[in-house]
Amino acid sequence: MSLKFRILLVEDNVDHAELTELALKQNIKGIEIDKTFTADETIAKISNSPDNNYDLMILDYSLPGKDGLAVLDSICQKKLSLPVIIVTGQGNERVAVQAMKKGAFDYIVKSPGYLMTLPVTVKKALAEKHLENKLERTEQYYQNLVECANDGIYSLDVQGRITFVNRKVEQLTGFTRRELIGRYFKDLLVEEERVKIKRWIKQVRRKHLLENLETRVLTKDGRQIPVEINLAARNNGDVISGYYGVARDISMRLQWEAERRQRNEEIRRMNEELVSKNRELERLNQIKSQFVSNVSHELRTPLNGILGYAELLRDGLYGQVNEEQVKALQNVIACGHHLLDLINEILDFSKIQDGRMRLEREVCSVYDILEAVIATVKPTIREKNLNLILSVENKLPVINVDPRKIYQVFLNIIGNSIKFTEKGEIEIGAQKHDNEILFFVRDTGIGMKEEDVNKIFGEFLQLDGSISRKYGGTGLGLSLAKHFVEMHNGKIWVKSKWREGSTFYVSLPYEKDANIESSNITNKRKGKTVTAPGFFGI
Repeated sequence: MSLKFRILLVEDNVDHAELTELALKQNIKGIEIDKTFTADETIAKISNSPDNNYDLMILDYSLPGKDGLAVLDSICQKKLSLPVIIVTGQGNERVAVQAMKKGAFDYIVKSPGYLMTLPVTVKKALAEKHLENKLERTEQYYQNLVECANDGIYSLDVQGRITFVNRKVEQLTGFTRRELIGRYFKDLLVEEERVKIKRWIKQVRRKHLLENLETRVLTKDGRQIPVEINLAARNNGDVISGYYGVARDISMRLQWEAERRQRNEEIRRMNEELVSKNRELERLNQIKSQFVSNVSHELRTPLNGILGYAELLRDGLYGQVNEEQVKALQNVIACGHHLLDLINEILDFSKIQDGRMRLEREVCSVYDILEAVIATVKPTIREKNLNLILSVENKLPVINVDPRKIYQVFLNIIGNSIKFTEKGEIEIGAQKHDNEILFFVRDTGIGMKEEDVNKIFGEFLQLDGSISRKYGGTGLGLSLAKHFVEMHNGKIWVKSKWREGSTFYVSLPYEKDANIESSNITNKRKGKTVTAPGFFGI
């Protein structure tokens, strides 16, 4: 054997003791043998060894003073787990029977060849002792697991009385283990649950299966604790010999479930409120859009009439007017057109918000659109004494767009640059780039701060109150431009530095096989024709 075992050899004959030790060590490897020679010495030795660190005792019955049976009695009294092999002389079989009744593992008669059979018996006893120790360790291991478990573990007899509980059951109920053992399990539950428990145990008895149940435990101090318990039958053959189960405190779980239900109910209620408010907002938005549309149409009709009569007066249709009167009428007409532009912006924005804005595409010349925009803004540029620089590439392809929308895009961008540029220049450029035509409008105006660049395309937005009071406007121009560009699957962005100016970029797709047109735009500087400065780069 490779295991280490300690044997206590009790033999009053020194020669016999040495022969026995020799026979054992020759046949069994790794054993240690201690020897005693009297009953009193033996009893004292095992009494002074509280850990009982012997694995086996070989006990000669015939000892001086007290015999071997007295040693066996002492072992039984001390409840030592120590296997004993009793050795008797011939004719003492009756003594051997008494020794077996007192708990001896086996006996051997001192016959001429007994030292040959003794090692075999010793090996058998040591093997059983090893298995017994292993079983004890395993039982202790699982007992520790049960004691350390976070759930209560219990066992019942067939009548439903408690036969075992772990530490968690004590903590859960407030009763000690001594108080719980022998009590009926149902008595630990609240009274109104006991009928249900009886039915539950009957169901377990009938099915012999594990069953779960939620109930409430009544603690020693009168509290009710919600628990989830299960129960399984313990069978002895076909007969139920008892039950065992687990009890788990579900107070926190029920609290979490209640909180979750409450949160879900709050979320449901908030969703209902949100849906209701969204519907109300949609209704109000429709009313607002309809109101804006109606007001815009109602304002445009008389405004067009005012502009028409003002132009007729200016042109002398109702009589000759002097130079001062012409200037006054011209101011009226300019203000009227400005007001008409504002109304149109609000009307366009309302259509976009309602999803009523549609594109009316047609094949257009880039140059025609830019010429129309330049013709519109030229008087304002001349009035502010700004330089206009054109950097438009020759032979640009035609584009399939809604010309009114794209005209409005560049009119809003260039108009914005003119508005915020007191001196310097406005540069307009365009060139072919991959499958796009890339436009830019650069100015030397007041520019924007870095934190304002990403806000510039917002609706009804002007970045500074003092600026909006000085320059006016609805704050919709660039927002409309962004919407129109994106409706054409294009992109719009801006780069700017505060007090240095801004550059707006617009990219619009075109078909690769589109027709190519040569530029017919002349470059203007303060109303005079100049040479184009070339292409631009990003």
